[in-house]
Amino acid sequence: MVTDVAVVYMFGIIVRNDHNDRSPQKGGIVPPAHYFRCQNSTDHRAQLSQRMREAEFALYRGYAASTTVEDFDLEVEELAQVTSRPKHEVEAAVLAYFRLASLPKLLALQEQTCLLSVHMLTGIDTALCKIGASADEATWAAFDDMLTRIFTPKRANQELPSRASVARRIRTMIAKLDVGLSHNPEKRKKREAEHNHRARNVEFSAQEDHGSAGIATMTLSTDATTMAVLRASLQATARQEKVSLADAAVKLLNGDVEPAANVRIHVYAPAGADGTRAAGAPVFIPRYGWTDALATAELESLLSNHPPETVNLDETATTKTDSYAPTEGMKHYAHARDGNCIFPGCDRPATACQLDHRIPFDRGGETTPHNLFCLCPHHHNMKTDKRIFYVPDPVTGDIVWLCEDGTYLLSRHEGPLFDETTPTTTRWRSSLPNVARNRDAYADFLARAHHLLDEYDNHGDYYRLMADLQALEHATGHSFDLAPEPPTEDSTVIPEEPDPDPYPEPEREPCPFPPGYVPAQQPTQRAKNAHPLLTKGCASENAVVARR
Repeated sequence: MVTDVAVVYMFGIIVRNDHNDRSPQKGGIVPPAHYFRCQNSTDHRAQLSQRMREAEFALYRGYAASTTVEDFDLEVEELAQVTSRPKHEVEAAVLAYFRLASLPKLLALQEQTCLLSVHMLTGIDTALCKIGASADEATWAAFDDMLTRIFTPKRANQELPSRASVARRIRTMIAKLDVGLSHNPEKRKKREAEHNHRARNVEFSAQEDHGSAGIATMTLSTDATTMAVLRASLQATARQEKVSLADAAVKLLNGDVEPAANVRIHVYAPAGADGTRAAGAPVFIPRYGWTDALATAELESLLSNHPPETVNLDETATTKTDSYAPTEGMKHYAHARDGNCIFPGCDRPATACQLDHRIPFDRGGETTPHNLFCLCPHHHNMKTDKRIFYVPDPVTGDIVWLCEDGTYLLSRHEGPLFDETTPTTTRWRSSLPNVARNRDAYADFLARAHHLLDEYDNHGDYYRLMADLQALEHATGHSFDLAPEPPTEDSTVIPEEPDPDPYPEPEREPCPFPPGYVPAQQPTQRAKNAHPLLTKGCASENAVVARR
């Protein structure tokens, strides 16, 4: 569909702040000078929220160590009734606390501080589900250490990371560690099958929850690289045709318009010693994060046909322009540094934000990356109205927000330039051959499935086709979504399915007749009434009763 795709590398040195990578102090005691804003002892609202979290902890703490819940559904039903909370909410909370059993350091921190709400814990649990049940202890220990660091305050009145931010860090670390790899060959094979498969799927459904009759949805799932290319193609086509993204998608799928000829995506990659990206290394794609093995393989395939243009962000960092409008390189530097809107708790992607001159341009502020920061329109307006102002600390990476009521807030850059869990290149290079094999196997599966469809066109036996497809799916572990609909002609003969377990006969009274007894072929009504067993039948194998 896309005739030309350009990939732009944004190279830069990944900044790692060692002072932000400290493990919790021995014994788990947090210095009084270091606390999150939701733990502020001088703010009665923070103290009320602390009591709410303590109540949640008291309610669910037992599930972090309990293995004696024999009937989970019944347990959830009862707890939902006694707490008057929705069943799905209670179920998620129970599972989230049960997850803490795999994270002993985080559990100890929660026992000491009650810092994490059920809302936060359920978000963590959902993100960790992508690891898989077969992850080894070393993998869980790595996530335990990372989460404990995140939730250990390092300064006063620090903003607690948002649920979305924590989930994003977990996904990044999953890409970093490549949970599909293990020194155990059997576990490694299983995990690679779980995480490095070709994850493309299309689903169609009715939109019942919106209360609008006639509304339907189409959901496409694929790897991050492919999705980034599709999104860029949609945007370019929408601009070309002067229509919305949704209208552009419909027109493209219906064949009403041609896709835009030139499409460009931007990715961020750490530069090696020679100033270039190492082959097979993961990249950071705005909106989607670091690529996993599958998305990286897709990128390598893309680059083989479309050599990338590179931009060195280290050189861009010190550039200036006399114009109010920043250069493209400055925009990309700010996007890579900030990740999102830099206001505390705002998750608006940097690519959807406005670039704010921290010191206004008309007051002498320069147009340079160190004076340009990503703000969503809402928070940009608040800053323009002088309700808030921010001061970035270039050493720590903190951004101090000064509010008009005299209080302050803290936030941090969330982009790959300040990412504390940047993926390394060596892990992914070793997994790319596995991805290549999976791609080849999937292509072979599709070829075999379509061959079966070609044979079906000749023999016309639908049930034979479905049996062959099911056998192929079972043997390969893939699923085929293009099977034809079952025939509807009345003349179609549906073969009778075997009955391995015949419906059991009901228990009967002992047969009163001797073996070989044969009643009259036409018993009188009086005889039937005289012995009801004649009408119900007998259990004796040798008895022949009048129920034929």
